[in-house]
Amino acid sequence: MHQVGGWRSFRDGEYVFELGSASDLPAGNYSLYLEDASGDKIISTSHGPQLTIRETSQGKQLSLREPAGK
Repeated sequence: MHQVGGWRSFRDGEYVFELGSASDLPAGNYSLYLEDASGDKIISTSHGPQLTIRETSQGKQLSLREPAGK
């Protein structure tokens, strides 16, 4: 995963990221949660997108679902 943009303030923010290749990840369901280090504290979000990777006859298929309320 690689961050390609975004912004943040004290209580808000948005990060844009890309997955370099799904071929490294095994098939399954994943939840992506942003964590940010501020000094000696780690701040985690309470929701994140759901990523599903499935094996198909044509290779791996990736789907992404936004969290509820977004």
